[in-house]
Amino acid sequence: MVDKVCQTALAYDSLMGESEAVQKLKNIISEIAPLPTTVLIYGEPGTGKELVARMIHKNSDHSAHHFVPVRAAGIPGVLLESALFGDEQGFACSSALNSSGFYKMAENGTLFLDEISDINAAIQVKLLQVLQDEEFFRMGRMTGAQSRARLICATSRNLKKLVKHGTFRQDLFYRLNIITLEIPPLRERREDIPAIAKHFVQKYSKKYHVRGAYLLPETLAMLQRHDWPGNVGELENVIEQFIALSVSVRPNFMQLTRSFFSPHSINSESDQYLPSCQAKALFDRDYLVDALCARENIPVAPQVPHLRRRNVPAKIDTKNPTLTCGKEHEALVGIDCLN
Repeated sequence: MVDKVCQTALAYDSLMGESEAVQKLKNIISEIAPLPTTVLIYGEPGTGKELVARMIHKNSDHSAHHFVPVRAAGIPGVLLESALFGDEQGFACSSALNSSGFYKMAENGTLFLDEISDINAAIQVKLLQVLQDEEFFRMGRMTGAQSRARLICATSRNLKKLVKHGTFRQDLFYRLNIITLEIPPLRERREDIPAIAKHFVQKYSKKYHVRGAYLLPETLAMLQRHDWPGNVGELENVIEQFIALSVSVRPNFMQLTRSFFSPHSINSESDQYLPSCQAKALFDRDYLVDALCARENIPVAPQVPHLRRRNVPAKIDTKNPTLTCGKEHEALVGIDCLN
């Protein structure tokens, strides 16, 4: 029932996954998107806070206007104040970062302020004024300007703790803390990992012109065991690295994926020691893959030393009997485990 509610309520849905946690998050987004209030998004780095903010914007009455993302952590002090509220004729610096300011750019739309916890005390005061009076002042100008932009903020830190420590204003926190969303980390929705990983394989296969790439079952299982401290961003990075490297060095997906993780990051009881039959199967497959790539094409497989003609078809994926390793860069990730 939740699935149907989310599918009909969300005109714009870019959040991947079918887990209960994701469906619950989509349902909440569909309920709060039309509301004319601020939203505070909590989530670890890489969980997709900006993506959720865009979903809220796209499903709101502000969708016809600009969505303006601002990453507070990447803009220092006075430059951030100038960027947000505008700078009257280079008041803050000789060349203003944005003379009109991001708040003005987001007029009638949505301003997304990422890592709100990193803004300094002076900007906190100005931001509080905007939320209270719907008015802001450009740097170097005494007259105010009206703001009709919706504010969505995000952070990976605990704002309540920052308030207790005196580094974040309590009154601003109350203004921001009207509606809160918490994005679950990837390790708490492992069932979504295969779909997300396959999406990135398709995305980067297209970017790097790699054809026929897909994930082996054992690779998907390994990806699901990883804790992903960098969340979806880390998973995307791993998939892109593999696809990019597969164009030139043609590595085996299992071997390459293992190399991206530290020895202690895979949650497996005995991942380093396989039964002898499985170890031999993996060795045979890797040997066959290297030999085929050296000879450019599968039809010459019977010429591979130590492999009988009748054994070769059993050692490759029968769905890809004409898999090549030549100039077209067809990916070897489609080769199944040997039986």
